[in-house]
Amino acid sequence: MTIRRREGSGKRQKTPCPWQNPDLRCRAGLEHQLGPGAPPLYTECVKIALGQINPTVGDFSGNAGKIIDFSRRAHAAGAGLILFPELSVCGYPPRDLVERPSFVTRNGKTAERIAVELKALL
Repeated sequence: MTIRRREGSGKRQKTPCPWQNPDLRCRAGLEHQLGPGAPPLYTECVKIALGQINPTVGDFSGNAGKIIDFSRRAHAAGAGLILFPELSVCGYPPRDLVERPSFVTRNGKTAERIAVELKALL
């Protein structure tokens, strides 16, 4: 529940959050699809989770585990989108490691593994 000040009165008025009141939700039509079998576009309120993890440079499996765990927890809490810090898969700061082809390849394979593991949440 959000609390807003009413214009000119100085009194605070309780206003329900949009996701708690169907009359305040956006109604652009969920029938719009990206293609056959694609999920509907976000036309209603979306809960966004922040995946505040502390990735370790070069620990691909550990970082992937954190990303997968936080994603599942966010999904269970009703989030439709989760955001992670930049370079969460390989860790930050990677410095000169990004110049090594093996590091870049492992980063890509780990990102693919994360996508496969989390595909069931879609």
